[in-house]
Amino acid sequence: MNYIKMKKIIAILFLTLSTCCGFSQNQVLYKKDFSQDYINSKYSRAQIAEDIEFMMCIIKKAHTDFYHNFTKKELKHSIDSLLLTLPDSLNIFKSSLAISQIISMFNEGHLGLLYNNKTIEYYYTLKNRFPYSIYNTPDSALIIKKDYSILQNLQMGDTILSINDLRTDSLISIFKHYFGGLNEWRFSQVKNMFGYLLFANDINAPFRIKARHNGKNIDFISNGERITVPPINDQKKSDKNYKYAIIDNDIAYINFYSMSDLNAFKDSLKITFNDIASKNISNLIIDLRYNGGGNSNLGEHLLTYINEKPYRLVASMEMKISKPVKQYFRMIGIPWYWKTFSYIIPNGIKKTVKSKPEKNKISEPFFKGNVVFLIGNGTFSSANMLANGIQDYKLATLIGENTAEPCNDYGDMIPFMLPNTQLIARAPFKHFGRANGDKTDVNGVIPDYTVIPTLSDIIQGKDIVLDFAKNFLRNKK
Repeated sequence: MNYIKMKKIIAILFLTLSTCCGFSQNQVLYKKDFSQDYINSKYSRAQIAEDIEFMMCIIKKAHTDFYHNFTKKELKHSIDSLLLTLPDSLNIFKSSLAISQIISMFNEGHLGLLYNNKTIEYYYTLKNRFPYSIYNTPDSALIIKKDYSILQNLQMGDTILSINDLRTDSLISIFKHYFGGLNEWRFSQVKNMFGYLLFANDINAPFRIKARHNGKNIDFISNGERITVPPINDQKKSDKNYKYAIIDNDIAYINFYSMSDLNAFKDSLKITFNDIASKNISNLIIDLRYNGGGNSNLGEHLLTYINEKPYRLVASMEMKISKPVKQYFRMIGIPWYWKTFSYIIPNGIKKTVKSKPEKNKISEPFFKGNVVFLIGNGTFSSANMLANGIQDYKLATLIGENTAEPCNDYGDMIPFMLPNTQLIARAPFKHFGRANGDKTDVNGVIPDYTVIPTLSDIIQGKDIVLDFAKNFLRNKK
């Protein structure tokens, strides 16, 4: 094959790969079966070092800019310093914390705490787990969302000040180092996994709690007895990516919380917009506050019902072809031609695909009324990309809080298993440039109207962001 043909094939494959932003990631590269006694296994310092070296080797091969947040010298120093602090033998949970401190150095929201199905499942079998769920407030306060203990010492809105004589703000500060990304994102991840992180750090029941309850400081001991609640992965999920309702008789509300299964989404969305049209609804709220991303094609399809303007979700996308990327695509079989042509593409090639604002085909029934989007700290990945495109091209009004992910960000992850601990790490092979082309912008999406709920609003069950959006639409001429 001559050089010109090779360049053409590579260009075509890069172009087609650039549209594959939401393929399945259920499969894991280098996966092997767990031993029967996996949870009780111990790992030496040398094995942890091997896993870190393997992890960084795979990420380096895949990443478009491996040293974007640290130098080679800084990385080596951090790894060497970490290994010196480790004991001779670690369980799987302590191993996870150690390795996570290294991957968090990338300071990317997609790269953080390492775990696998076995570690999560084991945690949920424990009877004496930390019995509280926590609000995702963007600070170091540990505010109770719900008390699952039998004793019910605390109520919604109370604040835990210390656990086993350890100040909670100090614990949160420590736990943040297991995650990458903006501060708001790290806070949310810590609070979502706070009980698991306590357990992994050997902070177990009985829990000696100091808390602020009804304006007074109280002390008590909780044995961690917990009313049974299903693990997150076992909770019943909707067969859609969103929930739809007509609120206040004149506003259509779509809580768009997941971006997977494009074909099913297209089918259900058509039914939804037919219903909106049949009811002559002229105001629409689309809620992205709880959308952690997935396939960006779902966001673009949603826009075909509400937008006729030219736009783009990203200005540029840099990607890198490497052995792990090719292995992963061969494994999942998407797209099919990669199985054939990927063998001839040299490893290490990087290419930037730039996009121009385009006017996409509209879907019927097209919605011609007023549209607002709600965003917040939970708007992440492809949902963040959608919000960014909407903002930069003024496709709709954004209401809520800043998103917790930069619009210039690394994404499209390859999940892979580490050889010794069998923890699942991830490696990005693309970098997405903000829709307006500003490569220097380090922020997330900033709403047109900032509305931040207070703790009092949350406790009283008030959704002031949604209320603001409803009033905004009614006052819109």
